[in-house]
Amino acid sequence: MVMTYYACLYPTRSCREILSVEAHRALSAKAKGSVQSVGEAVLEIAKLGGYRQSHAPPGVKVIWSGLYALQFLTMGFSLALSQKNMRQD
Repeated sequence: MVMTYYACLYPTRSCREILSVEAHRALSAKAKGSVQSVGEAVLEIAKLGGYRQSHAPPGVKVIWSGLYALQFLTMGFSLALSQKNMRQD
């Protein structure tokens, strides 16, 4: 998977290179802290997929599962923000 390879080559680059603005916001909210680098983003995505920190890096299966979960997390986060904005108007 390109994302895991990119995280190995450029772990300190900005996660905005691999994530949309909405996905970055949702992932940072779920991580309870700001996710800044590609390496941090891939690790948090893997955690969404069920990854437990060990000595082995996350594999393709947990990254795929995490990306699937991130899609729904992002949709829910965007919906919650739009509902909040509608209530303030």
